[in-house]
Amino acid sequence: MTGTADGAAEPIRGIVVMPEAFSDRVPSSSDRDDSDRERSVLLVSRDERVADSLRVGVSRVAGRVDRTDSAEDAVRVTRGLWYDAVLVDAGLGDEAFSVCESLREGPGGPAVVLYAERASLELATAAMRSGAFDLLSGEVGGDEFADRIGKALRESSTRRAAGEREARLKK
Repeated sequence: MTGTADGAAEPIRGIVVMPEAFSDRVPSSSDRDDSDRERSVLLVSRDERVADSLRVGVSRVAGRVDRTDSAEDAVRVTRGLWYDAVLVDAGLGDEAFSVCESLREGPGGPAVVLYAERASLELATAAMRSGAFDLLSGEVGGDEFADRIGKALRESSTRRAAGEREARLKK
């Protein structure tokens, strides 16, 4: 399906691009250290209501917000495109943790934040063990949500810079 006149999200090869935040330019490696560049976040959720709500919060701190509804697509897409952070709905169950585990492999990956409508100590422990940078719950207010996503974006930038330094040292 292509774009709609009412501005609805467009499915593109497993990714739903939020049209008002989409940029068709994938940043090059020379853009990576530029703190003024547009930040990008990939949302991973099957629930339209959750995805729409998260998009509103994320768009406060990221210029581009894309969405996919499967863990497999999220891992595949992050291998080929530049994302500063990945926000995963814990409603995906074990798939949510598989995204965290897959993306923590190797240096320089995006920071992964798990979102749950209701967080618990067990969920927080599982999230951290799987490699999530943070766990956000629906009980977090808008300002705190934006602040914590902003921290994940900064962490991702730090990780990528360290990964690039490591790669240069290995040469």
